[in-house]
Amino acid sequence: MLHRTHLQDADYLYLTGCTQPGGIAVVADECGLCMFMPDLDSHDEAWQGPAAGVHAALNYFKSDKAYPMSKLQQVLSEMIAKASKVFHNVKTISPCYTDLESFKRAMNTGKVKDLSYFTHELRWIKSPSELKLMRQSASIACQSLLQTMLFSRMNPEESKLSAKVEFECKMRGAQRMANLFILARFNPVVGGGANGSVIHYSRNDKKIEHRDFVLMDVGCEFHGYLSDLTRTWSPCGNISSFQEHLYQLILETNNECIKLCKPGASIQEIHNHSVKLLKSGFKQIGILPDERNYAYNLLNPTSIGHYLGMDIHDSTTISSNRALQPGVVS
Repeated sequence: MLHRTHLQDADYLYLTGCTQPGGIAVVADECGLCMFMPDLDSHDEAWQGPAAGVHAALNYFKSDKAYPMSKLQQVLSEMIAKASKVFHNVKTISPCYTDLESFKRAMNTGKVKDLSYFTHELRWIKSPSELKLMRQSASIACQSLLQTMLFSRMNPEESKLSAKVEFECKMRGAQRMANLFILARFNPVVGGGANGSVIHYSRNDKKIEHRDFVLMDVGCEFHGYLSDLTRTWSPCGNISSFQEHLYQLILETNNECIKLCKPGASIQEIHNHSVKLLKSGFKQIGILPDERNYAYNLLNPTSIGHYLGMDIHDSTTISSNRALQPGVVS
C-alpha cells in the first residue's frame, strides 16, 4: 500500500504516475493495481480546481481497479483480510488504513512488512528515460547556479541569492525546488562565511562579508526527478592565499573522486578515498595536525555523496557499499 500526502511520495509516483494528493494505491495478485482516489467535491473544486477521480485512475493512470476513498474501509479491509502478507510504505503511513481492524490484526500477527526494500531496488537503476529527466534537472540547476554566481557580485546577501536561484530554476522549467524531507520544503542552503559549515543551514538571512566564501547547496525537481548540487565561491573574487590553497585542495579531491565514479566502485570506497586525500591536504596546510578520524569528522561530518533520483537521498535501503552499476545515479 502506498499513500500520497500533500507532497509527492516517490514510491507512489513511481508505481502510479499520479502526482495528485490524497490517494492510496494497492498492488495485489488478485486485482493488479488498485487506486483509491479522492472523492470529488464541488466545494473543493471551486477553491482548488478539478481533481482526478476514479475515471482518471482507470483511463489515464491505467489502474486495473479504482474506487473513491469513501469505499476504502469496505474494499481495503477485505483485501487485507485475504492477504497472506501486507507491505506498506512506512514513510507515509496513514491512519486511513492503519486504523482498519484488518490492518491492526495483520500487524499483530506479523504479516505487515516495509515495502521500501522492493521499491528502492526497482528505483536504484534508472531507465534511459529517467536518466534523460535527471540530466535535464541537473542542467537547469547548473545554469541557474551560474546565473546566481554572477548575480552575487552585486548582491552578496544570502536571501537574495536564495531567491535568485529559485527564480532561475523555475524560469527554466523546474516545477519546484528539491525536497530534502518528504513532508518539508527544501530551501536552498546559502551560507556565507561560517554559515557555510552548517550542513542544513536554512535561515539565509545574512549579508556575505567581504572576502567570505558562500556555499550553496541547491536542487530542483523536473517531472519528479531531482538534482542536487553544492558549490562554493567568493562573491567579491578577492580571497586570501590560505583560502586559495583550501579551495584548490577541495577541487582536486573532487576531480580525483569523479574519476572513480564508474561501475564496480561504491559510494563508500569513493568517500574513503576523499577522506584520505583531504586528511593529507588538511595536514599540509596546517588545519588538521591530528589525522585521526574523530578530528577529521569535526571538520567534515558528511559523506561525499548519496544515491539520487526521485528523492534527494534516493533508495535509502541500498547500502553505500554496493558496487555501482550502469544507470545508478549518485
